[in-house]
Amino acid sequence: MNNLKVEKGGRQEAEVLDEKLEEYNLSKRPLMQDYDYVPFIRVIRDNEGKVIAGAVAYSSMYYIGYLETLWVSDEYRRQGLGHKLLDAIENDLREFGCENCHLDTFDFQGPEFYEAQGYSQFGKIEHKKVGITEYFFVKAL
Repeated sequence: MNNLKVEKGGRQEAEVLDEKLEEYNLSKRPLMQDYDYVPFIRVIRDNEGKVIAGAVAYSSMYYIGYLETLWVSDEYRRQGLGHKLLDAIENDLREFGCENCHLDTFDFQGPEFYEAQGYSQFGKIEHKKVGITEYFFVKAL
């Protein structure tokens, strides 16, 4: 075993590793959803049909809800669109069977927005080299 070495891998190896981890997970705990990754996507369009805001969330393997993306165009911020999107995504996750939604966000992305929406911070990482802080939030659905 001491003659084994660590080497660089690529996308193909990453796919193999993902498959192997999923096999292991499923051997320990069977999949509870029909699919291991179920996405939920909501958008808001302006009168011309252009996307001005949107959210992407998913439920993974065991009805674990995760908000991946929430974005509102600069000129439409502070008009309640983020709140509307978050409500819609949370409802999607809840109706699907998720009991929580968790997310991560940077300090410049407005973590106070999530606190105002009922999310609780459960962790943070200070990335000192680049001068940003990453916050982790969760909300019971």
